[in-house]
Amino acid sequence: MKQHLLSIDDLAIDAVDALFVRAQELSGGPGFRAPVRHAALLFFETSLRTRTGFVSAAHRLGWPTPIEVLERRASASSMPESLRDTVGVVSAYFDTLIVRHDGAIADVVPLVRQGTVVINAGDRGPSSEHPTQALIDVFAMSQLVGEIQDLSIVVAGDLRMRAARSLLNLLARRPPRGLVLVTDPALTEGLELPVALREAPMVDSYDDLERIDALHAIGIPNGSVEENVRSRLRVDARVLARLSARGKVFSPMPVIDEVDRDIRGDPRLAFLEQSALALPVRMAVLESFTL
Repeated sequence: MKQHLLSIDDLAIDAVDALFVRAQELSGGPGFRAPVRHAALLFFETSLRTRTGFVSAAHRLGWPTPIEVLERRASASSMPESLRDTVGVVSAYFDTLIVRHDGAIADVVPLVRQGTVVINAGDRGPSSEHPTQALIDVFAMSQLVGEIQDLSIVVAGDLRMRAARSLLNLLARRPPRGLVLVTDPALTEGLELPVALREAPMVDSYDDLERIDALHAIGIPNGSVEENVRSRLRVDARVLARLSARGKVFSPMPVIDEVDRDIRGDPRLAFLEQSALALPVRMAVLESFTL
């Protein structure tokens, strides 16, 4: 499977299933060594989990430690190097580029040398995505709660964020038993849901929800809404009471204030387990997209 991973829609649903099978195998160890590839991380925005997660994934596959390029070259006596030159240089040295771009990932792909794979590690813009995060989210729900088609899922927060966009696009093609979107009207300007989800209930609080199997707290950008809105969308003890017996709370992280600090010790908060499951998913992505 040698192609770019720019959007979650670049993966057919059977390819998603195959990735999850492989991720489950890799959670017990690599098993066999994938062909060695040479990867570079082009991260023009800060990151913790995605950046270090891909470094660890490559290392565990037996690859050389990826080189990290965290900014375009600049100095006190020169302007920053152009995106064209930065990508052109790095893609000549490495056959896999894992890119977090402060613009649209579509601007990067034409600049990459033929034969080099691009994996979108999160971009910006009206169509921004984070496809590997969506894979991690759905894999974690299926491993920690149950098969997606059997789950009642709530996605809460700013649904315009890149992680939410990729997650909702994937859930549109792998539909759960039930899906409710929790957000605020102030966070819906410019929101475009997948066609298959446009009939999904959208509410502005958790008040009428019951027996939630997986609550995905997507987060809200700082300063985008007033505190009364953030408070209404925050996961607290009253929201935990609306979980099913097997219910868990997920987050792409970082968790800022979308989860009340008074409940942070509750075992139903699964985002650290979710983050741990990201490792085999990223290993499976690297392996699958570079064979």
